[in-house]
Amino acid sequence: MLHASRKAFAVLALISSGLPLFGQTGLGSITGEVVDPTGANLPHASLRLVETSTQTVFATEANGEGIFTFPSVAVGHYTLTIKAAGFRDRQMDNLDVSAYQQVSLGKLTLEVGQGPVETVTVTANQDLVKDTAARMDAIEAAQVNDVPLAGRNWVTLLKVVPGANAITSTNNSIAFNGREYTATGYADFRINGKPVGTTQVNLDGGSIVDQGSDAKTTVAPSAESIEEVSVLTNNFQAQYGYRAGNVINVITKSGTNQFHGMGFDDFRNEDLNANSWSNNCVACGTAIPRPKYRYNYVGGNLGGPIKKNKLFFFANYENFIQTTPTNTTQSRTPTDLERQGDFSQTINPSTGKQQVIYQPGTQLTNGANGIPFPGNVIPASMINPLGTAVMKLFPEPNLVGSLTNNYNFESQTTMPRWDLTGKGDWNINESTRISGRFTEDGGTEAGPNINITSGNLTDAILKRPRPDRAAAGTLTHTFSPTFVMDALVAWSFDRVDWILVNPQALTKKATGLEGLPLTYTPTNDILPAMTFGTYPNFAFPRTPADSYTNEYQFSSNFTWSKGTHIVKFGILHIRNYKNEDDSSGPGAGNDKGTFDFSPNANSPFDTGFGPSNLLLGSLNSFTQTQYIAHKDAAYEDTDFYIQDTWKVKHNLTFDYGVRIYHMPSQHELDPSKTNDATFVPSLWTASQAVRLYVLDPANPKLVIDPANPNNPLPATLTNILKYTIVPGSGNPRDGVAPFGTNGIGNAGILDPKFLLFAPRGGFAWSPMGSDKTVIRGGFGWGYNRPNIAQALNAFENGNAQQSSIVLTSLATLSAPSNVSPIGILSLGATDSSSRKVPTIYDYSLSVQRLLPGQMMLDVAYVGNQQRHQPIQFNLNAVPLHAAYLPQYIDPSNPGSNFAGTISASNPGALPGSNAADPSIMRPYPGYNSLTMNENSGNAHYNSMQVTLGKRLSHGLSFQAAYTLAKTAGNLENQGLFSSNWQKYTGYVLANDREHVFNASYTYDIPKISHALHFNNGFGRRVLDDWRFAGVFTAFSGAPYSPSFSIQQANSTTNVSLGNIFLGTGDLTPRLEATGSPNSASGPTYFNAAGLGLPALASDGTGPRNFLNGLGSFTNDMSLIKTIKITEKQGFELRINAFNPFNQVRRINTNTSIQYKANGPTYASGFTIINTGDQLAANQVAAGKPAFQGYINGEGLVSLTNVQPMRIIELGLRFRF
Repeated sequence: MLHASRKAFAVLALISSGLPLFGQTGLGSITGEVVDPTGANLPHASLRLVETSTQTVFATEANGEGIFTFPSVAVGHYTLTIKAAGFRDRQMDNLDVSAYQQVSLGKLTLEVGQGPVETVTVTANQDLVKDTAARMDAIEAAQVNDVPLAGRNWVTLLKVVPGANAITSTNNSIAFNGREYTATGYADFRINGKPVGTTQVNLDGGSIVDQGSDAKTTVAPSAESIEEVSVLTNNFQAQYGYRAGNVINVITKSGTNQFHGMGFDDFRNEDLNANSWSNNCVACGTAIPRPKYRYNYVGGNLGGPIKKNKLFFFANYENFIQTTPTNTTQSRTPTDLERQGDFSQTINPSTGKQQVIYQPGTQLTNGANGIPFPGNVIPASMINPLGTAVMKLFPEPNLVGSLTNNYNFESQTTMPRWDLTGKGDWNINESTRISGRFTEDGGTEAGPNINITSGNLTDAILKRPRPDRAAAGTLTHTFSPTFVMDALVAWSFDRVDWILVNPQALTKKATGLEGLPLTYTPTNDILPAMTFGTYPNFAFPRTPADSYTNEYQFSSNFTWSKGTHIVKFGILHIRNYKNEDDSSGPGAGNDKGTFDFSPNANSPFDTGFGPSNLLLGSLNSFTQTQYIAHKDAAYEDTDFYIQDTWKVKHNLTFDYGVRIYHMPSQHELDPSKTNDATFVPSLWTASQAVRLYVLDPANPKLVIDPANPNNPLPATLTNILKYTIVPGSGNPRDGVAPFGTNGIGNAGILDPKFLLFAPRGGFAWSPMGSDKTVIRGGFGWGYNRPNIAQALNAFENGNAQQSSIVLTSLATLSAPSNVSPIGILSLGATDSSSRKVPTIYDYSLSVQRLLPGQMMLDVAYVGNQQRHQPIQFNLNAVPLHAAYLPQYIDPSNPGSNFAGTISASNPGALPGSNAADPSIMRPYPGYNSLTMNENSGNAHYNSMQVTLGKRLSHGLSFQAAYTLAKTAGNLENQGLFSSNWQKYTGYVLANDREHVFNASYTYDIPKISHALHFNNGFGRRVLDDWRFAGVFTAFSGAPYSPSFSIQQANSTTNVSLGNIFLGTGDLTPRLEATGSPNSASGPTYFNAAGLGLPALASDGTGPRNFLNGLGSFTNDMSLIKTIKITEKQGFELRINAFNPFNQVRRINTNTSIQYKANGPTYASGFTIINTGDQLAANQVAAGKPAFQGYINGEGLVSLTNVQPMRIIELGLRFRF
């Protein structure tokens, strides 16, 4: 019934109201000045603007100064006629208007007299003469239709926008290659260095941004339904900019006075493609056949008149049949012997030797001299039946002959989707027009690793249905030639469900794991998460779960022209509601519990190997959260603006205005139902701080309350209570405020100021009245609402209890006990002093020049300052150098901690290597991480952008753009790098691309049938009407910081780098550039000899992003053949080739150095062990091809990823 109602609503909205407009709030405008032959203004001339395909009429008259404006013009092709008494009429054809474009026609001269109409054909001048300082780019219908789009996702078109670079990788491919059809993708591109979360995406003027992720849209329009994509990139007018960054407006097609339509099919198959580079690499091992790769996009559209010149419709449907490439991975799975406790044949994948299984706890008591099980076999009497039941979940091995892995797992994801768009336009009269659009898309993605970790379990397949909808309706009314109003109403809906395909097979009851000891009763019986350190992990968080968002938008704009001024003012109101079972917040996604069986030699139950730990029930840790995280949140924004476009002279225009924001924080509607709470530092009181049980220095097998050191607890409680809170020792929630208490509202951050003012301004000047050169400049700033991660995600479940027990066992957890450990919490923290919101200050200065051949050159300086950007760090990180202090020695570890003066010659062990548990070193006892979200990050972007474009003439059109840019700041994972992250403003960001070049082109190949003497019907059909199109991009590599690890001298275990070099495990030290690390030679990609270990006891502020990654390029081409049946009907055949010349395009390499300690002290020194020569020798010794390690990312010379090899797509279209 509900489904039928929705369909009825869609039909009613389409037919009765005609849902979206010709351009919605993505409207353009046309201005100009009417003069006589002497240059004097002609007041009150009448003007008539007609859209050629629908005969939609706009009428106005010039004011007393001869200036006219059409302020709300839909995207389309127009003819303008000007009439004045005593003068000859003038007609201008081929006027093209894009969304957001202000077409300035300059001075239009009428000749004295009466007579026939003078027709003037408008060319590229309309693109040159502009009355605005805003930076805007339009991707028009010809580019949308002709440019090859891998995946048919419209967002791939963004790569031709000057200033855009790709910042993410998808399917082992840089985003310039395209993304399969989904609602995600626009966040793959960063334009003018601005954070992707500041980008606003509109469909026909209505917002379609998913405000939860800030990285996807609620609906994804089919490329065949798109008329144009317009992008405002810098210092735009006050009427635009609901967000602080870029504005992307996608305009859908409309019906016309003639019936037009098409049917289409785009087809891809692995048989058309070249095999992948890694599959073809014989030196890496045995070549692998091409994986399954099947896509079929079928659909059609139809548009035309319901009543000519009055009422029009357009509808588009596309069905996306998508099967992603089969991804074959290799992993370990239990052998028949291992399932019985027999590890006599088990090989350690790191050493190639037998894996030793130690008797529980003997490594802790005897160090490197742990006592193995006789014959490496665990006695049956010691095997925990729960461990056996877990092993039964894994499939049997299916791969032989490998020393490391024994199971081939073929991962395949299906992504069928469909998209339906319906649109109507109604010209009620010359003064009033309404328009509307309804879009619905849906589908169910299914696969083994979609929001779950499958562990290669047979039944671990999740399906994710996504029914999404969006609608927009617009009214435009002309009250008088000087006063026009347009209004928009829009709605979008997004829903995602997470559902296991066969949930009953993965319950504790069905798998014999009902006896697993849990602290809290979860909401369902689905298996808890498990990690092993050897076998693939599995986890099924928030399954089943759902998430949905409703957003409603209203805006109204008014345009009033008076003299040389055009004044616009308006209002925008948005209400957003989101309800979601979440994976964010303290302990989110862990309501089912997590059992970690990874080896830890410090555990009294450890056997040295994850699988044997599993059989014995030996746990590195167990954690669980009391409730599933949930949000039920809303926000309402209201924006006002006023702006004036002042034509000071015929060749000088000023733009100035202000946008006023009112944006209260997103908040929970009822925090008592979502258990939200936050840690507020100002509410924390030291006198109420709790104490933690610690190990007794006199007998590390016992725990004590530090306030009663002479009363150790029984040994049976050691592994239950150590590093947990001593009951009654203080307030376990010292400093914690539930939402709605202690001055904390229903959000985890303070509301911004009630009103925020964002001025904008700029100019456009044609020197000496030239119509071939324009100088433009401008500034502006905008505000961005704090995202949902800042306002809510970190605080969900803050009132829920969290259980965390380390170095224990299933038997210990299951044993009856009157002791209930009080776990240590992780929470979000609130900055109770700041009301700042993310802000971007834009500025640009450019020169445009019209060149011969209808070409236009644009040279621009474009920059911005990003202030008060969101950053995140751990307020409760272990302080620098704390792990060096004698009071934090772990008494259960042999040896002593680093003490005395920090120096390389100190004879002690590696500094910090014997540090105690970090929970007793944190500033706020009783808490683990306290995640502070704070708007205090900064960045800046500076660029030179050069664009050369040519409108279609003589069969050729193109646009080429080069960007030289630098993006620097302190916006990347500050808390992970240093406690002094503020020092990093001057370092380039990891998404910086210094050089980016792109070119798109379309060329109509000249007809050759006549020249080849085949000028007959057959010859013309075969030899004529060919078209060639393509896109080429080239870009420099991303900057990066090399990482490193250090193995202990007597084992393959890595040491804690943070403890050694910084005295805290919560921060990560960085390598220093001691020479020329970029001067690599031979097969290596950076010079490891030019890097050195950081100094001991440093502050973690080493250099960042000082190495350059690999640059690369993409090259996509289309060959299109039109076969005409009649003048208005015909077929179109196309071949799209992505990487047509099958070139190997490097993209990612290993960026890590692995050191081996030469001895137990720092003074012993360190040796690099992952050089190419060393790895090759290791590979040969392990019986593997020498080159395979490089492919797997194991060495300094390893190439870990290349872009896809050649992909061919075939397309067929029938147009009428």
